[in-house]
Amino acid sequence: MSYVIVDQSKNTRTCIYTPESEVLLPSEVSIECLDNAGLLYLDSRHTEAAKKVLEWALIKNIPVLLDAERDRPPHFEFILKNSDYICTNSSFPTQYTNNSDFLEAVIDLLLIGKAKFIATTLGANGCVLVERYDKNTCYSQISVLNSFEQLKSYYLHKKVSFSEYVDKAISHFEYQGKKCHVHVIHCSAYPFESNKIVDTTGAGDVFIGSIAFGLMKKFPIESILKLGSFVAGFKCTVSGGAQKGIPNWEQIPKALRGE
Repeated sequence: MSYVIVDQSKNTRTCIYTPESEVLLPSEVSIECLDNAGLLYLDSRHTEAAKKVLEWALIKNIPVLLDAERDRPPHFEFILKNSDYICTNSSFPTQYTNNSDFLEAVIDLLLIGKAKFIATTLGANGCVLVERYDKNTCYSQISVLNSFEQLKSYYLHKKVSFSEYVDKAISHFEYQGKKCHVHVIHCSAYPFESNKIVDTTGAGDVFIGSIAFGLMKKFPIESILKLGSFVAGFKCTVSGGAQKGIPNWEQIPKALRGE
């Protein structure tokens, strides 16, 4: 059970969460839950049951998308290692890896398992996706990063208007980390007017939902990030809970639909 207190005068929210008294057990899940599944989404809760379903997904070659926002025993590390795509928030990578450098912490997470990418939400500053660098992949414009501070300075000062968003929201970088050479993509937040942002509850959840949708539709990663940015921002313009603010397909700009 969760209660969410939204203070619209300060654009803040407070979540009061009471954990379930019982967890979902492995005996309560069945392999049939993966019938016709094209993607398995896990949110790092109920890790005993989640581990069982993930093992079935591995057998069936079903890719796994993980929402990694907290280390929950006993099987979180197994789930992390075996997920194909990972979404997280700006604080989890440094907390989980005990590495204070954000980019190096994300690389540490990436190297724990087989994930193709890690996407991290940055609130009003958009999102960052990190994947292993592939020298055979060509990008029209790519800059070299020397540090996370350089990236942070970039996205804090980057401004993208409505008319520019489709063409200028995405920026590509390469970064030679201590352990791995990576490709970094920054996507600006969709430029909704700040006075229209009234409730951020569920913004991260709908962002991950957009990632899942884009993966299922085989959208290019840039299109997935721009879609997620719009959907998350749109949700924040509507108060009354997470689901109430989710846009329908017609409310999403055609240029962001991957059509």
